[in-house]
Amino acid sequence: MLKHYTDERKDKPFLQGLFRYINTKKKGVPLSITLKKEEGKRAFFSVSFLDEQGNRMMFKDQDIIQYQYAWGIPKAYASLEDLESPLPGVEINEKAYNQAEVVANHGLVNELVLELRFERGKGKIFGKAPFYQMASLLSDLPHWSRSIAMPRTEEEDHEMWYQTYRLKKRDFQGRIRVMWRSSSRD
Repeated sequence: MLKHYTDERKDKPFLQGLFRYINTKKKGVPLSITLKKEEGKRAFFSVSFLDEQGNRMMFKDQDIIQYQYAWGIPKAYASLEDLESPLPGVEINEKAYNQAEVVANHGLVNELVLELRFERGKGKIFGKAPFYQMASLLSDLPHWSRSIAMPRTEEEDHEMWYQTYRLKKRDFQGRIRVMWRSSSRD
């Protein structure tokens, strides 16, 4: 992430990850990211955790891992003008929103922390705040919960550069998705 300056992120595609901690032990080694499938503007990838020698890490049930990844793809996220109009009423038209999704397909996650940081631009970032929905099923067509506003986090260190949203869930199973609409092309 440090190799890609802010002004380059709009022009050069990248996907990088970092294995930060296991329990309280700092790792600071790159994640191994494998692309599984691409469909238009959607990409599916898996993440492997490596030790300092590049070997796959083994985890115990009680281990707590922290990792992060960042991506920048020119025009990866549709602007408001590019998105389809949302449907009236309570039904959500998925094509009208940008999405990020987490699937707990390896069993119970004791504590899931999902943090999204959006780089600040010149204008307003969103028409309305990002929201999240949850589903207990891992199927392709789950029944999503009602929309809940994504909590915004104020961080003095990053407030000038990012708008940060953080979601914490205990004993998480199933899937969760965050959806948002950009406010303009800028």
